[in-house]
Amino acid sequence: MCLRFVRELTGQEQAVLNETYKTSPVADLVRRCHAVLLSADGWSVPQLAQLLRVDQATVHRWLDRFTTEGVAGLTTQWSDGRPPAWDEAYEWLLVETVRHDPRWYGLDQSLWTCALLAGYLAEQSAIHLSSERVRVLLHQHGIHLKQPTPVVYSRDPQYDPKRVKVEAIRATDEPTVAVLDVDQAELALNPTRTRVWAPTGVPWEVETPGNNQKQVMFGAVNSLSGQTYFQLREHKRSADFQQFVDRQILPAHPDTDLFFLIVDGAAIYKSKSTLAWLKERPQIVLVPLPSYAPKLNLQEQIWRWLRADVTHNHYFGSLAAVVAAAKQFFAKVAELPAAVLSYIGRTSGPLERALAQIT
Repeated sequence: MCLRFVRELTGQEQAVLNETYKTSPVADLVRRCHAVLLSADGWSVPQLAQLLRVDQATVHRWLDRFTTEGVAGLTTQWSDGRPPAWDEAYEWLLVETVRHDPRWYGLDQSLWTCALLAGYLAEQSAIHLSSERVRVLLHQHGIHLKQPTPVVYSRDPQYDPKRVKVEAIRATDEPTVAVLDVDQAELALNPTRTRVWAPTGVPWEVETPGNNQKQVMFGAVNSLSGQTYFQLREHKRSADFQQFVDRQILPAHPDTDLFFLIVDGAAIYKSKSTLAWLKERPQIVLVPLPSYAPKLNLQEQIWRWLRADVTHNHYFGSLAAVVAAAKQFFAKVAELPAAVLSYIGRTSGPLERALAQIT
């Protein structure tokens, strides 16, 4: 039987093989150099295959590569692989497509699945990808499954005129004029909920009462000074709103000649009782916000702050404890008018805000 050995090595090849064998961090390359060196020392292919625990065909392939290409032939040669079956235009189309639900494109489904996306885009682009590839591409573009946020868009035909009017009033710098956003809300024993840091796969439980309890509250924020006002009430009735203004807002502004109270479309601000009350107080003007536009009411931002600091994900055990925590929160906020202005986005001056509305 004719045994095969590597050809005679040159001095330079011997030196390079020895150096690579001793210093290379690539284990496969080290084994191949070792095989060539041992073959040059008289080791047969079967002996090398047994020592290095590879097939004899593998050893033959190493020796062939060394014979034709030298030491460089022992390194792993990676091919470029198959070119991708999609292009940049496909990825752009994918990202733009998921911006709308399937019915927007005339399909019969309301939710996108990766399979549905792959099929729809195949019709649009003639590029056929698997649903798994579509999922990977979505993730690469930062698109993941998430819970949508319900939004009610204002159907008020006077939305823009009302919004502009409100901002014009807020931009006043008259020292004897006060502009306040007023709103009503409820404290509840049942905690409000939001995202929380938790281990993956472990449910995060928030204790809730068997019977929920609620407490009505009224609040107001001065968009120029950052002062806040807060009062607990029994109900959300016209009389409760009127007493909140009479007891909390008016006494705090003894030198004010005119009050603009920015309110939403609740019935308590348009009731006969409130109209009669306003007639006796000509210094108070109620400014209505557009319908279904709660984000325009700055007091809503204060309620949001309250939920983040007090009611989110924490069960107090009693409504009294919730109320006490809310009172502590508003006492703290009352001492931080600059922080309030920053939180409601009113840190710039009246002129800057007016120009921002124009642009």
